[in-house]
Amino acid sequence: MEDTFFNPGFFDEHVAPAMRGPAPQRAYAEFARRCPVAHNPDGSVTITRYEDIRYLNQSPDILGNGADGAKLGSQKARIPLDLDGEEHHMWRRRLNPLFTAKRMAVLEPRIRARSVELLADFAPRGQADVMAEWCAPLPAAMFLSILGLPREDLQEFLEFNDMQLHPRPDLSMEENLARMADGAARCRQYLDDVLDARSHGDPGEDVLGWLVSFRDPDGSPIEREDLHSILYLLILAGLDTTALMLGNSLAYLATHPDRRHLLLEQPDLWPGAVEELLRFDTSVPLAVRTPAADIDLPSGETVKAGTLVNVSWASANLDPAVFDSPLEADFTRSPNAHVAFASGFHRCLGSHLARLELRVALQEFHKAIPDYELAPGTQLTFSHFPRGPRALPLVWPVG
Repeated sequence: MEDTFFNPGFFDEHVAPAMRGPAPQRAYAEFARRCPVAHNPDGSVTITRYEDIRYLNQSPDILGNGADGAKLGSQKARIPLDLDGEEHHMWRRRLNPLFTAKRMAVLEPRIRARSVELLADFAPRGQADVMAEWCAPLPAAMFLSILGLPREDLQEFLEFNDMQLHPRPDLSMEENLARMADGAARCRQYLDDVLDARSHGDPGEDVLGWLVSFRDPDGSPIEREDLHSILYLLILAGLDTTALMLGNSLAYLATHPDRRHLLLEQPDLWPGAVEELLRFDTSVPLAVRTPAADIDLPSGETVKAGTLVNVSWASANLDPAVFDSPLEADFTRSPNAHVAFASGFHRCLGSHLARLELRVALQEFHKAIPDYELAPGTQLTFSHFPRGPRALPLVWPVG
């Protein structure tokens, strides 16, 4: 097809640099226009159109990560992300009822209280790198709260997360791998101690308690190693991505005061604003899928079985065939069928929890700090994948 290419040049020269800045949307959209199915020199393909992505992910022949992800100390694949086929379906049937919107809603008071506590530490100061002082620690603090773990363990969880996901540039590869292994061992021991206490005492009315108390119809609990795999995935998927999404949201609102003022004047728009911010600048712009059989995409391309497929959620969320004026953030957009939480069989298990965390946290931030802007002279730099600002220095009036 004429709109297919075998050359990564446009992505390398235009999209990748744009992703490191505050506004990559036009580059995502132009990449999708030029190459809806990009054939890469390594044999993989990248698909960018919404309909192709939706079709691929709804195919029964599509596999997910296939157990190729970091396991953070677990002896098994991360559940359910790294599973496929019937085993994946079995775990989704088990876990989906534990992560419904209704079940997550009971956690809102805890999330709101923890958000307010952290804001009180720096809001009176009038300036902060909110990425370091709020966006990064808040999801970990909320994670502790919804799992029912002591708040004094926050620093330990931040260290687990940092050791697993953020290699230090001053260390060699071997030293970073050893650091990851040490972090995994510490996290594993921590969780084992907690699981022992919950299993032999009150399981608690929280996510950890629900997992420990779960029983299959035959009365079987979730095995200990499987609990590790589930919890490691929650740590991996629920801390960094949420932190970066908070950073993306605040970076946008800091540089678009008209959008922020709209939310201050009409706070009932917050649920829709969260959905639109997820669509407009997701912290997870890409994922990997592998078809087990040839897939004929709606665009006319055929993806051969076994081909590694890079799925561009970010480009799909800007597809003009699906979203009116996709390069504009419209907090009243409805419907808003974005794919920031993926689509199909591997759609994010924790999407309801993430939505709740983002909405509550951003609401409380704007109650405490309604008027803010980037610190003078700031030029934001963003991480590539997951995407989010490396630092977010803001200033605001006090008194």
